[in-house]
Amino acid sequence: MWRTNPNSPKDPLLPSSLPNPETTTLLPHAPTVENKIAMKSGCGAYAAISSMQQEAQRWTYPLFPSLSSQRHVMIVDYGCGPASPSIDALKALLSMLPDGSAASILLNDRVYNNWSGVATAAKRAEEELGRELDGRVRVYTSLVPQSFYTQILLEGSVDIGLSWSSFNYLEHQPIPIPVSGSSWPDAVRRREERNIAQAHIDCVKLLELRAVETKPGGCLVMALSASPSPGKMQLAVLDPGMHERSEEEVQRALSDTVISKTWDMTICKPEVLVHPAWDVLQVSPKSEEDYEEYGERCARWIFAVLGWYAVRALRVEEMEEERGLQKPMTEGKRGFWRGCGSWRRGGSLGRS
Repeated sequence: MWRTNPNSPKDPLLPSSLPNPETTTLLPHAPTVENKIAMKSGCGAYAAISSMQQEAQRWTYPLFPSLSSQRHVMIVDYGCGPASPSIDALKALLSMLPDGSAASILLNDRVYNNWSGVATAAKRAEEELGRELDGRVRVYTSLVPQSFYTQILLEGSVDIGLSWSSFNYLEHQPIPIPVSGSSWPDAVRRREERNIAQAHIDCVKLLELRAVETKPGGCLVMALSASPSPGKMQLAVLDPGMHERSEEEVQRALSDTVISKTWDMTICKPEVLVHPAWDVLQVSPKSEEDYEEYGERCARWIFAVLGWYAVRALRVEEMEEERGLQKPMTEGKRGFWRGCGSWRRGGSLGRS
């Protein structure tokens, strides 16, 4: 969790100090193609198989600030995706509010998101939260279809920001690095070096933007992908516009002269999280069918997250997505039989 430093200037960042995404070149010869992020509905709807994200969220609950004295709170889910995987985290936050209080929940993601599905999930979440809170807290939900790489709200308006994935995506689709003429491990290494440079700029930019929007004393709670699972080499063939940050990279972004005056990092704790399908496999008879089910669940989760990148890499026509992804899905299921785990890092920043 990252919390703002109450001793720093009230407004250390002004909107005018932020780079204009329309005019700023982030890197020499940087690509201008926006990184298209969209959870795929085919090959496994992400909302239905997002147990890994929910597991990562649960590790961050101890980082949530107390809301027992708040009469109104604004919570923003940056990079909400289908929204439904975040409902449990929102319940945990709203359950701390006193009777008669109100909560504004803003669900934000890029325009490529399935906003019709988000609207349905938001309506269902409002009803569910209303029942569980027994009407003692009024809940108002809004959708914000805008890139989280821009300022999406007024300065100093957010109490709690949630980021379960937005810090893992690069702003622009990276310049392709061809594999021809080099070994596959070398190509993967060069792509990683390319992404590290872009990821640092992107991380600083996101922290600046969220600092502008967050109230003094507010916080930003995040889950970051970290040390990759053994399957990373195979997934790298997709060359996705993503980057798994090391703890050192996060610290480097926070040491920026502007950012360091704005955020206080409360905790940055690496934890090993295993996909829940692995736990199911461990208590099963471990028959061939059990392993197939395990591989199916893991592969569908991966392709729901990375489906767009797979479509682009395989040059699959939009109308043929489901059929075109069947072969890599099958290969992916076999790969996951060896076991699937990944690191997640929970962090909280506080806003001064």
